[in-house]
Amino acid sequence: MKTEFTIDPDLLPALDALRRVAEVGSFTHAAAALEVSTSALSQTIRRLESALGAQLLARTTRQVSVTEAGEALLAVARPSLDALYGAMAEVGERATEPRGTLRVTASRVAYQAVLQPVLGDFLSRYPRIELEVSVDDGLSAIVADRFDVGIRFGERVERDMVGVPIGPARRVAVVGSPAYLQAHGTPHSPDALRGHRCIRYRFPSGGTLYDWEFVEPTQGGTIQSVDVAGGFIANDVLAMVGAAKQGVGLAHVLEDLVAEDVANGHLVRVLEAWCPPMYRFHLYFPRSPQMPGKLRVFIDFLRARSGSGDGESPD
Repeated sequence: MKTEFTIDPDLLPALDALRRVAEVGSFTHAAAALEVSTSALSQTIRRLESALGAQLLARTTRQVSVTEAGEALLAVARPSLDALYGAMAEVGERATEPRGTLRVTASRVAYQAVLQPVLGDFLSRYPRIELEVSVDDGLSAIVADRFDVGIRFGERVERDMVGVPIGPARRVAVVGSPAYLQAHGTPHSPDALRGHRCIRYRFPSGGTLYDWEFVEPTQGGTIQSVDVAGGFIANDVLAMVGAAKQGVGLAHVLEDLVAEDVANGHLVRVLEAWCPPMYRFHLYFPRSPQMPGKLRVFIDFLRARSGSGDGESPD
């Protein structure tokens, strides 16, 4: 027979504190999110552990991890906390227009292709939302870094996030300066790139080099990956475009970034038939029973403006 257990209602906020520490693995980051001191947060957790008679967090000088007892408690408490806070936020926002700071992380190409063109219209429509954007080609941790939503290509979205496609599939462009092509010739197939100087991209998160991808135009859309070589590597796409314009080599970038340079003759496209639409941007965010109103209107606005508003729901 189970012993009936009661808990002091004053300790209920400690459950949310426990959840925050468990999510970010740090008292410092959790305290900043909760706007309390690290020592006060630590004392709150200790009072909860004392009341339960169990250690919930294992602390070392470098990290914090959840104990087995802590995981068992959070497995029950986390869904209830999410539902409670989500319901409170939804009720509050029904009476007023969406408001507050919406923190967005976006890769440089995502910001320029998706967000920048509609930025003014969004802020005009929702004047009580403050948009804070971090442009970063690395994979930011949404929860740990306290972002509300990210914008990346689909294959770069964190697996435990909800992903919502935005807009049509995008094309890449292989470009070089007229001077470079005159000096080195024009490649007519991806295999010919092995004889060219190619400007390569290194992912900031993980440090791997990006292999250029193409689609065979005459054999049912088979994807071909080419491990190119060259004398210049960068982790910034605008640096790559600038290098291509200087004649350093060929660059493989989103066509949106070089459309103007191609139109005015500063860059020339090659292998265009091998570059069909194949990459799609996604919004991604943590799964939650109740979506904050500021995030809901942001998603709906971007999907409508990108022509993807009639697709799957983000819920």
